[in-house]
Amino acid sequence: MKNISDKLLRNSLLQAATILIITLAAYSNTLNVPFQLDDAGNIINNALIKDYRNFINPFAVGAGTMEYGFKSRFVGYFTLAVNYWILGANVFSYHLFNITVHLFNSILVLILVKLLLKTPYYKDLNRSEYLPFLTAMVFALHPIQTQAVTYIVQRLTSLCALFYLAAVVFYLMARLCTSKKRVFYYALSIISTVLAMKTKETAFTLPFMLTLIEFSFFTDNFKKKLENLSSFYLTLVIIPLTIFGGSAKTGGALAESLSVVSYDEISRWDYLRTQFPVIVQYLKLLFLPIGQNLDYDFPVFKNFFDVRVMFSFLLLLGIFLFAVYLYKISKSHPIAKLAGFGILWFFLALSVESSVIPIADVIFEHRLYLPSVGFFLSVLIGVLYVTTRLNQRYFIIPAALLTITLAVLTYQRNSVWGNSVTLWQDTALKSPGKARPHNNYGNALFANGQIEAALKEYLEAVRLKPQYYEAWYNLGKAHEKLKNPVLAEKEYVEAIRLKPDFAEAFNNLAGIYEKRGDKQLAFSYYSKAVTLKPDFPEALNNIGLMYESNRKLDIAMQHYQRALSIDPSYEATYNNLGNLYFKLRRFPDAIRHYQRAIALKPDFAEAHNNLGNCYDETGNLSDAITQYTIAVRLRPDFAEAHNNLGTAFARVGRVAEARQQYEEALKLKPNYEEAAYNLGLLR
Repeated sequence: MKNISDKLLRNSLLQAATILIITLAAYSNTLNVPFQLDDAGNIINNALIKDYRNFINPFAVGAGTMEYGFKSRFVGYFTLAVNYWILGANVFSYHLFNITVHLFNSILVLILVKLLLKTPYYKDLNRSEYLPFLTAMVFALHPIQTQAVTYIVQRLTSLCALFYLAAVVFYLMARLCTSKKRVFYYALSIISTVLAMKTKETAFTLPFMLTLIEFSFFTDNFKKKLENLSSFYLTLVIIPLTIFGGSAKTGGALAESLSVVSYDEISRWDYLRTQFPVIVQYLKLLFLPIGQNLDYDFPVFKNFFDVRVMFSFLLLLGIFLFAVYLYKISKSHPIAKLAGFGILWFFLALSVESSVIPIADVIFEHRLYLPSVGFFLSVLIGVLYVTTRLNQRYFIIPAALLTITLAVLTYQRNSVWGNSVTLWQDTALKSPGKARPHNNYGNALFANGQIEAALKEYLEAVRLKPQYYEAWYNLGKAHEKLKNPVLAEKEYVEAIRLKPDFAEAFNNLAGIYEKRGDKQLAFSYYSKAVTLKPDFPEALNNIGLMYESNRKLDIAMQHYQRALSIDPSYEATYNNLGNLYFKLRRFPDAIRHYQRAIALKPDFAEAHNNLGNCYDETGNLSDAITQYTIAVRLRPDFAEAHNNLGTAFARVGRVAEARQQYEEALKLKPNYEEAAYNLGLLR
């Protein structure tokens, strides 16, 4: 055991390989975790990332909340766009990228601590060889990191941390380097700083972090320190310029860009008061990651003299003063300064999201991703200090047990993320009094076909929060799915009353009116939806269908094409455009669009049936039979596809099979005249 630990601690490459292998194992069950919360809004339904031209000149886009976030987090959104351009809505590439970023961050933490220990203070530090490896390992495997890694859109957090850590590492390399490479490392550090600030606003603290490092661990005079830092101070204008450069209100825009939900008004001072107990909760989770929750039901405190606020404030003040004390005793105990630095790192890295900028969600675990580096560093220094008198051979055993425990906990937490139902069931159980988990649990059940169960969750959500317009909208969808259009209409109307610009509710309400036969009212509501949300592909598609039904094919085609220009992955529009080309007898164009619809949605039975019709019309009966067969396999109750398959069989002389398909079509649809006529022809 001692020989193994000696080799591990002497070989940086072996340390890195060990971290990578164990971390990959802990996250191996996350590659197919579905989109959650605002993943869809930031990726699938985000027209900005689908047009490469927005990345040529990002400042040419609008000034709304989403546009502001796009500009301020340009680098992060670019990586999401690349994922989308490569595999569309396939989650695999997104998760692979997130895990890769986390692995790089873990190695950067390893390098960071090694570099800190190369400063003059720590040349002779006893047992310092343990610290970098353990800090990086705990950072990589602690289950608190799962939200920043497994929750796709939170790559903005982990990617910002990547550039943040890289900037610090390159800065340390420049300061410790005496060769001509020093300028090169400074340049890399500045570039990394800019990239961090264009990934997430939390990077605003980076120049101050470098200042803390400079004044903590280097002995140059004050003027020289400022010369080293001056270029980094210039980067402080990047985020304010982005904020003030748009037309959005500064505070609200920044708060909304930092949040993952719609902005609920919280005063700055209420938010600050609330952050004291929030940070204490963060510390609990870091020490003991039990009861992790995607959506905490955390109260907003309005009185500083509330017992919980006061206790938390005093505890955090005590921890901060302890860090100051550690700096004070560092002359006789050099390692103390590094421990104090870790505490200050924690508070500084957390300061943007846990201060006076009110964010709709007062607590989220991913906010601990970068701050946790300092926490783990300080705690492990304390552990190592206590155990310095132990024989080295005994230390590797508890370290190995800690590593295995963290890896298992991370794997288990990632298992909860495995599908939307398990994740939101877990969340709703842990936050029973909060409306959003019930609404999202309902969405997961709805997507899983459990409509009645989803309905119960939506009802609980509106009971807890009567003004929750999204839950009313989802209630409408559930009632519509259960063939209750009257109740569905009532819920959609309520959703619109609560949110008059709710385009999706107008679109669904229009669908009800169209089925009811009120075409004029339906058209006006579809049009209202597009007016409220010009980049709404579903509403544009529905308007196209109405124009097509009125034989205005040119106008219908324009709406379909506009819908696809907004969302090139909208398979329903490809199918509808294929139908339109079919009517125009433009079979090659129709086939191409049906094939695109099927490529996007392989289980799209209607598109398979329509493609079969095209092949039938062009005399390709073999491929027609293949497509009809797929359609009836995907949808056994698809009477039209059974009839079409029967006709194709009849044309190639497979009479018995044709009869079987016609009979199946009539069983599903007894008044199906065409199938009855075709069956009669066989007799």
